[in-house]
Amino acid sequence: MLLSTASECLPCPSGHFCGVSGLAAPSAPCSPGYFCLVAVSSPTPTGHSEKGGPCPRGHFCPRGTSLSQPCPAGSYSNLTGQASCFPCPAGYYCPESVSTYHEHPCPAGFFCPRGTKYATQFPCPRGYYNPDPLTQSLDSCLPCPPGHYCGQENLTQASGPCDAGWFCVSTAWTARPFDLDNYTSTNCLCPAAATAGKCPAGSFCPEGSPEPRPCLPGSFCATSGLSTPSGPCQAGYFCAEGAVSPAPRDGLTGAPCPPGTFCPAASPRPVQCPAGSFSSLPEQTVPSACQACPRGFYCKEPGLQAPCGQCPAGYYCPLGTAVATHHSCPVGTYGPRKGLRSITECLLCPAGKFCALAGLAAPTGDCAAGHWCKGGATSKDPADGARGLLCPAGHYCLEGASVPARCPPGTWSEEGNQTPEGCQDCYGGRLCSGSHPSIWPAPGHPGFLLP
Repeated sequence: MLLSTASECLPCPSGHFCGVSGLAAPSAPCSPGYFCLVAVSSPTPTGHSEKGGPCPRGHFCPRGTSLSQPCPAGSYSNLTGQASCFPCPAGYYCPESVSTYHEHPCPAGFFCPRGTKYATQFPCPRGYYNPDPLTQSLDSCLPCPPGHYCGQENLTQASGPCDAGWFCVSTAWTARPFDLDNYTSTNCLCPAAATAGKCPAGSFCPEGSPEPRPCLPGSFCATSGLSTPSGPCQAGYFCAEGAVSPAPRDGLTGAPCPPGTFCPAASPRPVQCPAGSFSSLPEQTVPSACQACPRGFYCKEPGLQAPCGQCPAGYYCPLGTAVATHHSCPVGTYGPRKGLRSITECLLCPAGKFCALAGLAAPTGDCAAGHWCKGGATSKDPADGARGLLCPAGHYCLEGASVPARCPPGTWSEEGNQTPEGCQDCYGGRLCSGSHPSIWPAPGHPGFLLP
């Protein structure tokens, strides 16, 4: 088509340039990074905003752009002449047409992966919290700490402690959680091992419990949902950790008090009857239920159900004796049989014998020749007069003699005579006067013998 005047020529359309005269069509689209308004003669117009120019910051200009386009949310451009915008870096968010991301840090309670469009786009889910800004991923959201719950999205700290009677191990999002409902439907953050719920029987949960506490020894927890134990263990029973009943019988959390022990109320374990006593009956409740070991017997250790045995020979066992050899028959006595009940049953060492040690079952041995051991002698050659002495003059004392023997008529002896051969004949005109021979012969008269 032939034109007759210059006024009939059309201006170069927007988004294109017309670089030479005499064109029947635009030369080409405007270059990437530039925008071209009407009647532009260059693909890269420079700064003539009425004609076009480099794409400004916060915008992008693909090939053939007529007007610069704002960077979409989630991107930015801090340079001029850009054909596309840069993705917003992780840790930040970028609203529409921004030239810098530094002014938009990700707030606490949220996370901002690469390309985040607005501050609240990615909240930390229920059961989690995030106290820090500039976080970049879901992993930055922290599990709600043990004993606490995080009841809504975008928290910067836990909502509060778990209710009394309940426990919160981790990632709980309600104050009274159950594993079956303690999850979020929009993500998979709840770990498979997460546990939380109502405190089970046999345990109790004060406010803010990270896990159930086994019922304290000496107490019982009869139902679920307890914040404190139900009460003390029943007298006659003991409650170990985790008891459900005040009178347990399972042997694990408790049991009736066994023979040899007693259990007052709130007993964490049986109290053993002390040494010197015993108890043959179960379920006893007071110390007086332990019977004193009977006379003649001993109870050597705590927790006995019956006496250990009879008191051994040489010893006596009064009421409540713990050690079999605690009460010895004293020196000068002996105990020939078992089961002696008092010191009065220890026998005096017999005449002619001596008992040198305590705790003898039989005399130590015979009295030495030349000595007379009376009852209760403590040595083989006593000389104190009370328990024994030298064999008296005019007598002889064989080993083990119970009484001194008189010297035969017409003989005499000194003290300590051991044998009949030690009795000497009267001699030298002297006679043994009287019926008891003396240590010294009496003077006689020549030609006469005393009868």
